[in-house]
Formats: sequence, C-alpha cells, structure tokens
Amino acid sequence: INAEYGGSVLYQSVIRSLDLGPEAKYFSLLFNDEYKFPLWLDHDKKIKGQMKGEPPYKFEFRVKYYVSEPGSMLTEELTRYQFVLQLKQDMFNQRLSCTFRTLALLASYIVQSELGDYDAKIHKTGYLKEFKFVPNQPADLESEIKELHAMHTGLTPEEVELRYLEKAKWLTAYGVDMRSVKDCHGLQLKLGIAPSGIQVYQGGSLLNTFEWPRITKLKFHQKKFLIKAQPKEPGKTFD
Repeated sequence: INAEYGGSVLYQSVIRSLDLGPEAKYFSLLFNDEYKFPLWLDHDKKIKGQMKGEPPYKFEFRVKYYVSEPGSMLTEELTRYQFVLQLKQDMFNQRLSCTFRTLALLASYIVQSELGDYDAKIHKTGYLKEFKFVPNQPADLESEIKELHAMHTGLTPEEVELRYLEKAKWLTAYGVDMRSVKDCHGLQLKLGIAPSGIQVYQGGSLLNTFEWPRITKLKFHQKKFLIKAQPKEPGKTFD
C-alpha cells in the first residue's frame, strides 16, 4: 500500500484479506509513535502523515471495540474467532488476568478448538508444549488444561469459542484500554476505557466506574480530560 494513501485504504485491504464482513467495525490498526505510545490509525488521514520516519511501517491488527456481550452481539463466526485470538493474546501479554482455574478453562477451550476431542492414544504427555498461554507456562497448568480438555468431547470449534467469549467477558480487565493519568492533585492513576464505561484505577485497585449511560459530558482540552456523570444517587452531581 502506498503510504500516500489514506488510512482507510490500508484498513480495507486488511479487512478484505481476512474476509471480515460488517462486523469489521470492531477492529482497527494500531501503531506506536516515536515515543512508543500506541495510537490507532486514522482512516481519514494519509498513512505517511501519521507516521514518523520512512517505510516500511509496522501496524498491529487488533480489536478496538470490545462488545459487552460477545456471545450474542457477534453474529459472524470469523468475528468471534478474531475476538478469541485477541483475548488469547491479551492473556499472554498480561493485559488480562484471571485465576489459575479460569486460565486453564479458557486455555482448554482453545485446545479443543484447534485439536478437537482429546484422545489418549494421540495426545501423549507433552502434547500441549506447542501452546503458549502465559509467559513461563508452568507444568501444572498444562496438567489442568489436559484434564479440562478431556471434558470437552463433542464440542465443535464454534461452540467452544462461544464458551470462551462468555467466560472471558466476566474478567475484570476484559476490553479495558488502560491509560496513565494524574488527577487534579497530581496523584498517579490509570484510566480504563471499557465496554461498561470509564474506570478509574489506583495501584491496580478499581476506585470508580462511570457507566456509559451515566456520562453526560466528555471533554478533552490540551492535557486535561473532563468527565461529567449523573450520580448513582438521585440529587447529587459528580465531576
């Protein structure tokens, strides 16, 4: 793709190569600026105008908008498959965290989808070595995955992918795009843009959530970001 073309040309080229339909709107292309800060490709601007340096440029195709109910809201099989791949990558990159048991269950769905039913004659000790779900994957995790994999006999790839999405949507950091911010007192916080709303974290703890229906105003000016929201209790206001 010529770097003089608009971002939409590159985006549409990727979408066509992946054979995604109308639900392609949930995906986009991510790149890092000169400060290693992740930015989404603007479809309305020239590619070259958004990049620093000379081509070739590196982009990452990924989910941009995580739906709150992926099992029911995503109607196309290829879309669900891409969501599962993204969540698997988020887990490996530790953008998503969960309990040991939940991790093993999610991983067992991936194994069932890719290998089919467990067969002791085929799936010998170590058959999970090719799968990497978390860095420094422990042996006891593989043992747990094997036990769960054996319980999924008869499930098709489409069925286990739906189960994967239904389980993953309950994870605290599901679909949360974290950004470092400071409050008006200079306190370091994390702002998470999530399917449910905007979340505020401090030191890994969730302090507050502004659900989308409660938000009445969002304003960004220079380095200041303002959120106005209706209170959960009638008669009060919150900024």
